[in-house]
Amino acid sequence: MKKVLLLLFSFCGIFCMSAQTIINGIWNRDPEWGKKNTKVSLFEVENGILKELAASNLSPQNEFLFAINQTNPAFYVIGTSLLSSVNNFVFYLNPNDRLNVIINNDRYKLVGDNTPQNKEMERWYNLQFPLEDKAVYFTKYLSSYVDYFPLLEEKLEDIDAFKPEYLDDVVFNAAFEKYREYNILNDVLTFLNTPRTAHPQDEDYPDYINRISLSKITDSPALLNYPYGMSILERTRYLKNRRLKAKTPEEEAKKIDGFYESLRRDIPEIQNPLVRGELVLKATKGLKSVEGLLQYNEEFTKFLANDDQKQRMHQIMVEKSDMGDGIIAFDFKFPDVNGKEVKLSDFKGKVVYIDVWATWCGPCIKEIPDLKKLEAEYHNKDVDFLSVSVDKQDDYKKWEAFLIKEKLGGVQLFAGDKKEEIVKPYDISGIPRFILIGKDGKIIYTNAPRPGSSEIKLLLDAALKK
Repeated sequence: MKKVLLLLFSFCGIFCMSAQTIINGIWNRDPEWGKKNTKVSLFEVENGILKELAASNLSPQNEFLFAINQTNPAFYVIGTSLLSSVNNFVFYLNPNDRLNVIINNDRYKLVGDNTPQNKEMERWYNLQFPLEDKAVYFTKYLSSYVDYFPLLEEKLEDIDAFKPEYLDDVVFNAAFEKYREYNILNDVLTFLNTPRTAHPQDEDYPDYINRISLSKITDSPALLNYPYGMSILERTRYLKNRRLKAKTPEEEAKKIDGFYESLRRDIPEIQNPLVRGELVLKATKGLKSVEGLLQYNEEFTKFLANDDQKQRMHQIMVEKSDMGDGIIAFDFKFPDVNGKEVKLSDFKGKVVYIDVWATWCGPCIKEIPDLKKLEAEYHNKDVDFLSVSVDKQDDYKKWEAFLIKEKLGGVQLFAGDKKEEIVKPYDISGIPRFILIGKDGKIIYTNAPRPGSSEIKLLLDAALKK
């Protein structure tokens, strides 16, 4: 027994002497969607997004422990989600700090030995929680702008009056001031971007929301130190676009939509060069083709702010350089509106742009106007537009009536009960799905850009030249 105790003390001595930050906690959250969490993660913040730093399996008593060799004072997140603030809790850690916390469902409470910085974080957390609760955990409430906007205006008075009690850490003080600003903004934007029972008109928005702007939120690189900084940027762009109002036909004609156009419009408003560069990097995820990436690289890499951003863009270019498929297309055969069996291989020698859709699919129907425009633009060129409906066999008449009502052109095929002939080989898990086939019958892209994108025209033009 003595030998065991000596070993334990020896281990503790080594452990305590090492420069580590120790986090102890209890995760008492009810199971969601019938699935209980078996582990929680510790996330660091990298360029405005979360990155998993460590994971801890929960003990039978729901305990977790992290010991990290942390070097930079910063905000860290304990939770389960990389993408949202649901199930996530933010703390501030210096090297060699101790954090002791109990998480009970949607709230946390510090217990035992904790730093003054995290006690300030807890005070702030409790103050803003009513806004976070209705925004982030929206499934608990039948909440809408009718109750949330008055709550926001009420809480803003308390928020404006909040004064930190701990002032000895100047680095933390500066970071904490920006954190509070972004935290409220994140609550509000989360509320506006989650399902609600009623939706506001322009006149319903309070002054706080009317003042949200890209230029204001990007006046500092501190946005990239906030756990959901890039999400705030994207949701602010979405809010701005959604609330654009054209008052005359001339303004309506100038209204900017689309991937490239929205970037061209928004980038000049972003004040901080580092934030601007991160937006350019993040937006590459929306690109689906090498041609589109090359055009994007030529136009937008001038906004990258430093060598790190330029190196990451280079890596993206390398990783996406093999985006094309380049294999013979999987053939399929379905009847057209006249009952004639039509095969994909019948179109060899022409470029084929395939739209896999259904009459019940709202997003599919939204693509139809752009598909019609694209088809008209490439009329009398060696491009065939092939639409394959995956409606149920019983909905054949509905499909037939839809074609007439919408005056759909191109080649219209009905897969019905044989839809697996296209769904399985092309690994289609959701629709709409667009597929591009070259003149040689080889796949160019199994997940091609949508008809309203700038990319698809680049791809069609390139395919026609081959």
